[in-house]
Amino acid sequence: MMNIDNLNVEKDILPLFNVTLNYNSRSTLLQLLDTKPKTLQEVIDRQNIIKSFVQQVEGKSLYNYSKTEYNEVLNTINNVESVDFLKIKFYSSVKSTLESSLTQLYIFFNKIYTFLQSLEVQLFPTKFRNLLDNMIATLMSIETEKNYQFIRNRKFKSKEILNANDLLIENKAQINSFFEQLHLFEAYLSISLKVIEHRFIFPTISPQNELDLVDFYYPLLKNPVKNNFKTSKNVVVLTSANMSGKSTFFRAIAFCSYLGNLGLPVSCKSATIPFYQTISININHTDNVLKGYSHFMNEIMNLKNYLISSKEAGYSFAIFDELFSGTNSIDATNLLTKTIKGLDSHQNTLTFISTHLNEILDELQQLDNTEFLHLECIIEDNLPIYTYKIKNGSSDIRVGQLIFEKEGLEKLL
Repeated sequence: MMNIDNLNVEKDILPLFNVTLNYNSRSTLLQLLDTKPKTLQEVIDRQNIIKSFVQQVEGKSLYNYSKTEYNEVLNTINNVESVDFLKIKFYSSVKSTLESSLTQLYIFFNKIYTFLQSLEVQLFPTKFRNLLDNMIATLMSIETEKNYQFIRNRKFKSKEILNANDLLIENKAQINSFFEQLHLFEAYLSISLKVIEHRFIFPTISPQNELDLVDFYYPLLKNPVKNNFKTSKNVVVLTSANMSGKSTFFRAIAFCSYLGNLGLPVSCKSATIPFYQTISININHTDNVLKGYSHFMNEIMNLKNYLISSKEAGYSFAIFDELFSGTNSIDATNLLTKTIKGLDSHQNTLTFISTHLNEILDELQQLDNTEFLHLECIIEDNLPIYTYKIKNGSSDIRVGQLIFEKEGLEKLL
């Protein structure tokens, strides 16, 4: 089960990895970022594809083309048809139109062909290596390099134009497949270029249920604070003062755990991340209008779906920010206590829960598989100072009254 809407994949994650050149490659990239591999081996294969790209493209000149160029080449392929030699020979307008479209097409294909030829294809995993071989074979079947040289040397005459057009007709199905392969190729290339830019690292994806993140951070922030975190417990309870960075901490944990399970590098110095079959991220507090659920009912259904899924094979990961904040404090206290006690005995799970209900903590301290964390907040001169650093243990610091007074609300009332 994947419940990742709160990660905002298209809005937040896609821009971190997107330098694709056309809308179809962008869509393929989004699909990669939105689809978790089903097996650990698939995760490792994805890592190896990106590693092979990173190893070979850093500092290398890349091909480029405009969206207009891409669209016009696609249009040429979609509308290619047989042309009589006599029309090319004696009708200048027919020759001129066909020559122009084919010239653009072969210049476009030659850019890609030249780049593919510069890669050490044997360094890629077998499945992706086959994709690259097929792309190269398609470009060779339409005599890309030969026709590009005709164009470059101004020898692209009637005979050459007709032959090139016939090659496109003969190989049209293969060329259509080539574009699907190109979109996947460019999606991985885009990821790799941004990985080099961001200096993200490849995590170890482990068959063991231990999460270990060193100097991890949330990359959407301009000046993020780095933290270390390691646990093999089943439940992590986070108690922190208002505005201490709890949601950002959760997003950073979720970002690394999810992207690591996609086979992508993450924003850490080093990381060991379990291979999760279930990931459920619940950070934004909203009603589900489409299903007619209130905030509280939405919490209940997300928790239920997670618990059902976590009983299946494999490891499960979840974040519940301010769980049961959608109901009254009495019910919330009882339900949260019951939930944490229950999850404490759930093997093969890692569940993060944040709460301001500090009155439940004493009862939970003796649980074997639950640990407590807080984000540091220091009070100086009756003002909160936030370090955004994660610390062991719970926190009972309350800053609501301080902020209320600082903003002068008492005087306004």
